[in-house]
Amino acid sequence: MKKVITFIVGTLLCTGGVAQDIVKYPWLDTSKSFHERAVLLCKELTLREKVDQLGNYVTLDVKRDGVIILPSYQYWNEAIHGVARSGAATSFPESKGMSATWDRQLIYDCANVISDEARWYYLNKNKGLNYWSPTINMARDPRWGREEENYGEDPFLAGQLAVQFIKGFQGEQTQSNPYLKLVACAKHFAANNYEAGRQSTTSFVTERNMREYYLPAFEACVRDGGVKSLMSAYNAFSIDVNEKDANGIGYSKAHGGLPCSANKMLLTDILRNEWGFDGYVTSDCAAIACIHRATKHLYFGSYSTGSIDTGGSTASVHNPYKASTDEEMLMEARSTALAIKAGCNTNCEFKSQSSVYQRAGVNAVDPQFQKKDNMNYVNLTEEDIDNALIPLLETRFALGEFEKDLCPWNNLNNTLESEANRAMALKAAQESMTLLKNEGGLLPISTDKKVALIGPYANQIMLGDYSGTPTYTVTPYEAFAKKLNFELSKETRISKIAAVPFDEAVVSKRGAGSNDKGAGNLENTAPGDIFLYKNVDFGQEGCTNFEMSCGAKNTGVGSVSFVLDSKDGEPFLTVDNKDTGGWTKWATVSAAVDPSVVKGKHDLYVKFSGSQSYVGNYQYFNFWNPDVEQIPAVETQGPLYMCETSTNVNTVASQNMIDRAVEVAKRADVVIFLGGTNFDKPADHATGTESHDRWVLTLPGNQEEVLKALYAANKNTVLVLETGSSMDITWAKENLPAIVEAWYGGQAQGQAICDVIYGDVNPSGKLTSTWYNSIDELPKGSDSKFDRDGRNGMMEYDIDKWGYTYMYYGKAAHGRQASKPMYPFGYGLSYTTFEYSDMNLSGSSISKDRIINVTATIKNTGTRDGAEVVQLYANFNGQGNNATLNKRLVGFERVELKAGESKTVSIPVKYEQFGYFNETAHNYQVDGGKVTLELAASSADVRLTADINTVAGVAKETYISENTNGIETVENSRELQKTDHVYTVMGAYVCPASEYDVLPAGIYVLNGHKYIKKSR
Repeated sequence: MKKVITFIVGTLLCTGGVAQDIVKYPWLDTSKSFHERAVLLCKELTLREKVDQLGNYVTLDVKRDGVIILPSYQYWNEAIHGVARSGAATSFPESKGMSATWDRQLIYDCANVISDEARWYYLNKNKGLNYWSPTINMARDPRWGREEENYGEDPFLAGQLAVQFIKGFQGEQTQSNPYLKLVACAKHFAANNYEAGRQSTTSFVTERNMREYYLPAFEACVRDGGVKSLMSAYNAFSIDVNEKDANGIGYSKAHGGLPCSANKMLLTDILRNEWGFDGYVTSDCAAIACIHRATKHLYFGSYSTGSIDTGGSTASVHNPYKASTDEEMLMEARSTALAIKAGCNTNCEFKSQSSVYQRAGVNAVDPQFQKKDNMNYVNLTEEDIDNALIPLLETRFALGEFEKDLCPWNNLNNTLESEANRAMALKAAQESMTLLKNEGGLLPISTDKKVALIGPYANQIMLGDYSGTPTYTVTPYEAFAKKLNFELSKETRISKIAAVPFDEAVVSKRGAGSNDKGAGNLENTAPGDIFLYKNVDFGQEGCTNFEMSCGAKNTGVGSVSFVLDSKDGEPFLTVDNKDTGGWTKWATVSAAVDPSVVKGKHDLYVKFSGSQSYVGNYQYFNFWNPDVEQIPAVETQGPLYMCETSTNVNTVASQNMIDRAVEVAKRADVVIFLGGTNFDKPADHATGTESHDRWVLTLPGNQEEVLKALYAANKNTVLVLETGSSMDITWAKENLPAIVEAWYGGQAQGQAICDVIYGDVNPSGKLTSTWYNSIDELPKGSDSKFDRDGRNGMMEYDIDKWGYTYMYYGKAAHGRQASKPMYPFGYGLSYTTFEYSDMNLSGSSISKDRIINVTATIKNTGTRDGAEVVQLYANFNGQGNNATLNKRLVGFERVELKAGESKTVSIPVKYEQFGYFNETAHNYQVDGGKVTLELAASSADVRLTADINTVAGVAKETYISENTNGIETVENSRELQKTDHVYTVMGAYVCPASEYDVLPAGIYVLNGHKYIKKSR
């Protein structure tokens, strides 16, 4: 039955009949496909209106006769492990932790929960439905600042997990419900593993590394996941180390190649023509400006600058160049044309700012303006604008924006932070827990043991970056106290006051849950807020000194006042925040206080004031007397003890705190040290995050020094890590009896840690990245020809040359890698044991288009229920074109087994998984011969093997394969027109037709769209 909708989100109102409305607004006819409707709406728009849509921040409603036909829009949202930056939402482990579960169904289920909550935010808070998640860049180098966001170092595994996230996130489309729940975005395309210079450097890779390592996970997202958007990366990209940019600059300055947002090979030839992608591409934020800007790619060369109005208002978008130079206008038009022609549909800019596309798009189409460009880059047509816009409009139709009442996703029940969602977050945190060492069976422990929780994360959880703000969180101390039914005796607190927990939010504009989200600091304070800390003992001698740790930006920076016993009393102290440059970048504020006033026991009211919407974030408020030390009851009352040696992993614990921690350790039967990393940006780069790589793999601060002191006092010391990536924990591995990796585990992290320590949950996580023995095993600046400006060797993207990942570990060109890593890919222990038997192949050989099924029996031979991740590797035994490859993951299956139970697992393997990329033929081929299939508990723990014969052949073609029909051979310039121009397969300009004869043999692109072949 034909359905016709006569409104758009309550704003498009028509007075005429249905037939008239279809004529007037034909894109509202739901009998048409989403694509057809997008084309119809695009035809209705003027060029100016079309260009206005090409940014993540679309401020203008499009109207006809006073009726809104296309509402304003915001594309940019984040939800990598929970709806982020929006308020209360369920928080799951970061992607690195999720990948450690190797659980396809779990990742689907968690993404489904996230998308349900995101739909609630759309319906109730008018939040958008396009989310720029997940991050699926490969974990090539553990120093990468955004390691926490990815699914590991293996492209097959990353692709498998990302597909499940996308399917759960976008929802399943059916005949009765063709709508998308959300739009997912696979990012950052491609070879994006370096933060400090991400907006100005080129990732040089061989074509084989590109095809075998950096692209497969993205391909899986498109072909198998049906992802509807993709984000192009900041970096430039090239498969030719000698390629130069349009200004003639090459790799010696880390330039050369086309920025990914303007890379036709990536965005059109591979993504669309080869893989069949039918969604839209967004640039990373400000990436189009980075194409031409100084200090960034400077792709077209230097130019004079003025001042461009980048505001998002109508006046700014439509007249941005009032104070700019002609060269600036030309540069923005060049970048716009280059990127849109390459296949980048929209240009993200930072919120509330216009995009380069929005500012320069009309100029780039104007024939008169195009004549100003002597480099011939400004060459857009309105058809190019249409081709960029239609996929954007299509997703808005597919999300049900134009017929809210008909979209079934809008009928979901409100599950925001529901009990079921919280249970899912706990399940994810539990499955991610990875047991690295358990010498002598120290773990699990029994509840009759006295336990000391020591370290910076003893009473904190680390959610990770791009996080939601969950109302319900559990720290390790809270979970252990509940497990042991332990409560401190009621007595006063000492005057070193942790900012959270507070006893009462007397006034809280954003709600107490927003102020204490479990991250160990008081957050989101607003002018007028008041928090109460009861029964503070300032000591009989009184306090003389005050110090607080605050984090604030220029959108906050207010004052904090302290009042005794009554919220309406006079403050005895008022101090101003410091502008630290970030809400979690900490600085201390000190002051003197009067010991005759600040003495004895009092209720303390902390009041916040300021002229902005935020005041600041706080870790502690410390009143003290240097002549008197107060020891908190939590360090002396057992059987559960706690000592937070520092409030931040990057903070060096004082000798006094180490001494106190040692005394606490002596009181306990078992010590649990909880430490790791965070996403701060310290000067020593001991921790990493976006725009800030990690240059240290050892524990930040002096956590190892604390660990050594604790171990000297109590040999039953367990290390629990909360990290976003692999670490160098050489001393701990050699000395401590037990080590657990908890990752950035989401809101339930503390409970999951407790469950594993006591054996209520059997750990089943497996590493998805190699843990190197030390940073020396990675490329250094002195190893790399791309290194300049302190890049520390991180620009070496060819994994086969530099011993990256389990596939090539031990084969680094620098020769500094050991015979085996600290912990191998796929590694993780259990409290039970598993036996592998009866390996069987469904055939003895495999040829093109065939699938081999590998089966085996897995038995839980221990006394505890548990889960095993059965991994299947292909080992090429040093033969053929995969000779240098140690092995390759080709399948896996997670199986849950009761004690004594056996199950059969079946793992399918495709012909193409035995292949390699042939750089001459530009296709995937399989060598004929024998390959050993290894069933394993990790990449280094092989349990069973079986050989299979592979039949030689072409496994898969590409858009530029040697035997692809239709590529015309052009041997010399006489066969070209004088006005022709020649480009690389990535879209970089090479030369005019007159210079064609000097080019080497290869594949080229004529005039930006036609492939030609030069054979000599």
